[in-house]
Amino acid sequence: MLVNDPSYTTSKGTILRKENADEEHVWRDGQKTTVQMLTIDDLEKDHPSALSTCNFMKIDIEGGEKIVIPAIQAYLQKQKPVLYLSLHWMYLEKEDIEHILRILQNIYPYIYDESLRKRLTLADILTHEISSIVCMPKDFTTLKKTNVHARYHWRQMKRRARATAAKTYAAFQA
Repeated sequence: MLVNDPSYTTSKGTILRKENADEEHVWRDGQKTTVQMLTIDDLEKDHPSALSTCNFMKIDIEGGEKIVIPAIQAYLQKQKPVLYLSLHWMYLEKEDIEHILRILQNIYPYIYDESLRKRLTLADILTHEISSIVCMPKDFTTLKKTNVHARYHWRQMKRRARATAAKTYAAFQA
């Protein structure tokens, strides 16, 4: 479900579905679908250790980045995890993506393509409609210069992110 309405983030996860494509789950047509929701502020308050060790975050939410990035801006500013972000040009206006990127530019001094081979500017991303970016608090090229193999380092960050996600999920379920 594509969430276009920022008020959804305050509706405690209940939304009335008004339209469904024929091939989509017709059984839900017109029903309320309740989604368990938690803001990042609530998660930090209820489970402070769960997010204090977060060093990698992946966001791929089909246009919802327009809502989520401003909502987690304070957390990103404070924690500065490496952020892998998918930008969905088909769901967002260019102005929306530019707004997202300006927020991220104020937090992260280094933005790369997903291969971590090319540092990107706002103009690069907007001109070429780049859909996957990696925002980093430190220059990735200095990591390579200190003999840390780039692909190994990237895999390690992803492994740590999965482990952190599992711990956070377990803490949330408890």
